[in-house]
Amino acid sequence: MLLDRPCATPPFANPLGTSPPRTSCFLSSNAVTMNTMGAAGAERVSQHFTWDKVAQRVMDGYHRVL
Repeated sequence: MLLDRPCATPPFANPLGTSPPRTSCFLSSNAVTMNTMGAAGAERVSQHFTWDKVAQRVMDGYHRVL
């Protein structure tokens, strides 16, 4: 599995002195995958987690309870 490959060099300094997560190692060495996942994450956030959408879900929840 690709995510199990260890990093030869950590992609960032870790103040805790622990190894970086394997996913970080994988993504830091695969720019296309990293950019694709980042764009998909940004799209998901903009579709589902704007303040208007969060507020609407809260109001829907209140209406169901009341």
